[in-house]
Amino acid sequence: MVVKYCREAWDALSNTQQELQELDREVAYLALAPILIDTTNLTSKSKVTDADVEAVRYLEGKIAAASEASVREVVDAREYFEELLKAKEDIGGLGLRDILRKDYKQWTEEDVVLGISSVVKNLRFLIEKAGGEGKFLEVVKEFAEERKLSICSIMTTSHGGGEFKRELFVWGLDRKGIESARKFEAEAGEKLGLKKWGEGSLDEDEGGQWRRCWWQGRVENSRKQVAPLLRSAVADAR
Repeated sequence: MVVKYCREAWDALSNTQQELQELDREVAYLALAPILIDTTNLTSKSKVTDADVEAVRYLEGKIAAASEASVREVVDAREYFEELLKAKEDIGGLGLRDILRKDYKQWTEEDVVLGISSVVKNLRFLIEKAGGEGKFLEVVKEFAEERKLSICSIMTTSHGGGEFKRELFVWGLDRKGIESARKFEAEAGEKLGLKKWGEGSLDEDEGGQWRRCWWQGRVENSRKQVAPLLRSAVADAR
């Protein structure tokens, strides 16, 4: 959308100031990056739009014009995407708390507060980062309590063995959170293709605790789809 909005002004500026071509090239690569990442290099059937495709072709043309070469010689979208993906997943230098807050969204449904962290590594990475499952749960609980969450959720993505995978962790932390989380499992389990993770080692359902961790079989569902399902469960549980 930004590319579309700026296109006319950008073309006018480029046509009158040829010395800006190298800057054009740099800005085009900058604008290309989020489109490739968000659409998995234009391969995601659920995310790619005509506007995405048009913007990529336009930006490739900008790069080609600045380089005085063909688009194919200048832009290797797959190579650029892989470079971006590697950088995006380079979170090894962060502590678990920083990883949880790096891509975090929060909603309030009346008096029920829901928080979801999206993470670009799998749960085993997070558990090892914390120093074991017990420490992992301790850090996550502290993170949730600081934000006064009724439900704390973590969504992960990974590419183990070349296969795209998702995991989903949901923790109900008080009475309303537990009721909502149970409702979510009942209503969304089949829709998201949820299957028990790690033989249930992170699951809990007693002593005022409710946790579940799943493999998410329907990997096309990102936070944009999961968050509304959780929020709907909160509304249904009231």
